[in-house]
Amino acid sequence: SYVFVVAHRGLPDAAKGIPENSFASLTNAVAHGADIIEVDPKITADRRFVLMHDANPAAVVFGNYTGGTVGMAPSAAWKDQLENCVLRTSRTADVPSGERICLLEEALEAVRDKAFLWFDVNIYLTSDNLDVMFGIIERKHMERQCLFSSGITCGLQRTLPGWIRCFDRAGRRISGTLDQNSPA
Repeated sequence: SYVFVVAHRGLPDAAKGIPENSFASLTNAVAHGADIIEVDPKITADRRFVLMHDANPAAVVFGNYTGGTVGMAPSAAWKDQLENCVLRTSRTADVPSGERICLLEEALEAVRDKAFLWFDVNIYLTSDNLDVMFGIIERKHMERQCLFSSGITCGLQRTLPGWIRCFDRAGRRISGTLDQNSPA
């Protein structure tokens, strides 16, 4: 038998200036032997995927962020603010970490051949957005290292038919939805 070590939002460490969902938290998790690293993907208005738990970057960004929520911010907000934002060391301290917001592509490279990325998908990601995300994963040839889950899956299945995509053990994409009554 085998016990999988799962790191939540990477392996943040405020004392070392490593914020959640950052490149450093991913490499820290890998360095500490994590097999699976849970992250929270969000999409910006200009369709860039970032790792961030909250829709409002102000919860984790150092200083006074005024660019709006992820997914609803104008494209200029990403270019002018989010791309250069420094993350806080933790949610409770307004102390700069030196880490910027992590892009999906950077996250994939951080764990390549080292750990699985477990994407906690939320309501902000539509089926079109998920197709873009899956395309990035496929171009990086990382299908075999990515897992997906959501606490709102059933609701999404009703409102966005076909949003769930799966990959088989050989890394081939399986199209269609998951029926609630069929085995996962």
